[in-house]
Amino acid sequence: MSDETAKLARWCFEGRPRKACPLSSGRGHLSKHSSHADDGDETQTSTTGGNDTITATHVEDDHSTSGADSVSGPESEDHAAQTLTGTAGDDVLKGEDGADSISALDGNDVLRGDGGADTLDGGAGDDTLAGGEGANVLTGGDGADLFVIKGEGHLGKTADRLDQITDFTSGEDKLVFGHKLHVTDANFETATASDYASAVALARHDIGAGGVDVVAVEVGNDVIVFADTHANNHVDAGVVLVGKTLTDLAPGDFG
Repeated sequence: MSDETAKLARWCFEGRPRKACPLSSGRGHLSKHSSHADDGDETQTSTTGGNDTITATHVEDDHSTSGADSVSGPESEDHAAQTLTGTAGDDVLKGEDGADSISALDGNDVLRGDGGADTLDGGAGDDTLAGGEGANVLTGGDGADLFVIKGEGHLGKTADRLDQITDFTSGEDKLVFGHKLHVTDANFETATASDYASAVALARHDIGAGGVDVVAVEVGNDVIVFADTHANNHVDAGVVLVGKTLTDLAPGDFG
């Protein structure tokens, strides 16, 4: 991921849910209620009522071979779902409060769902995906991807209240639970459980006892990762790695 895209990722993930994610280079910036194109990078949006579809389209010129667009879905008082689609360049795609569908293509992209139960697909490239609030479905696609998991402070009664990662690859992708969490062999534990409730109880016991910050529990065909993101011996975040076993996760897989 380029330095510019990394800066955009930090901007998008620092608690500015009502802001668009501007490109510092000034190329192809799009905010709500606008359509603007610079230097051959074109973005378009529909902001009429109801469910919106937003597509960023890069137009090549003689001086550039890759586009970089920032697309933010229009704010909606009724929390309507939106569909955002990126380009072959390095894009920043940000939803709003509805159940948004956000898809990137090639490039090292930044995808943020914000509120609602969102579906994010990074496509090819080394992407950063953050579902935000709600139970989100995250697919990194090809490349070394970064999955940012928000600490909600509560886990819910069932696993479907958590984010789900459909294609996590150990040794390539990274899980990020917060800047305070550094995972090592010493504070990482694994276990198995028969159901979600048992997995939650086990994680709360081990993390609550101190010294353990992450517990990965294999439940059926999935692995549920629980974390203490605030270093207070309290489980406040979790994510489901779909179709994985305990051999598919190691301390080095955390960013």
